[in-house]
Amino acid sequence: MAVSDGPLSRGRADEHAARHAGADVQQAVVGNWTEAADSVTWDVVVPEGGWYAVEIRYACPEESAGSAYRVGMQAADELQAVVWNTGAWASLSPWLALGRLHIAAGHATVRLRAQTNVGHAVMNVAGIRLTRVAPSNR
Repeated sequence: MAVSDGPLSRGRADEHAARHAGADVQQAVVGNWTEAADSVTWDVVVPEGGWYAVEIRYACPEESAGSAYRVGMQAADELQAVVWNTGAWASLSPWLALGRLHIAAGHATVRLRAQTNVGHAVMNVAGIRLTRVAPSNR
């Protein structure tokens, strides 16, 4: 998937996560994320290197809100955030800004990983969106 094709959704779970987290086809989310050690990855093609705004969209009820997570590129900086209450497992958030990452052109792997799980599950993630905001020289 190229970054310009829109949000990254229905990621592939890495080896450990494949045993626990699963894709919910009806809602098009990766859900049942009960292990903090799990992560979800997306393979992408970045057409132009530079600074990219990173956004996430997910669902999480009040009783599971508060889990910490990170989003980043393989072997690069990561952005940290905490899951907010969206009202229910099926109530998706709007696109939430996480920050900016410098990403080189070419093939890359986007990784979403939990740091903690404070409730029943970390979140139901619907996607990660990368939008180029500045060239590499800024």
